[in-house]
Amino acid sequence: MANVRMSRINGEIQKAVANIINQKVEHPEIKGKSITVLHVDTTPDLLLSRIYISSYGADTSNVVNALNSVKNYIRHELGAVLRLRTTPDLKFVQDTSFEYGQHMDKLFESIK
Repeated sequence: MANVRMSRINGEIQKAVANIINQKVEHPEIKGKSITVLHVDTTPDLLLSRIYISSYGADTSNVVNALNSVKNYIRHELGAVLRLRTTPDLKFVQDTSFEYGQHMDKLFESIK
């Protein structure tokens, strides 16, 4: 039951944060870039959400740093959209699963 609730909350946070980033954030490192929110992981007490970001056509580490610098604005906007008892603190993290997959592919190719 709790897993279904957390999955639903993570999905709603993911959609809302993606909309806020793409429509309302005016930071020069973020505006006009193709930024994707890949995954959200929220703690069960709703105090922290780790938001995994990927960026196409820009350095993802710069985008993550810019998002972390405006996270209070995004959190405020998120609180207006979602009706939760507490709005979780946001931590933006670079998603490295694609690079990890490429690394594993190279390892498998070297084994053949």
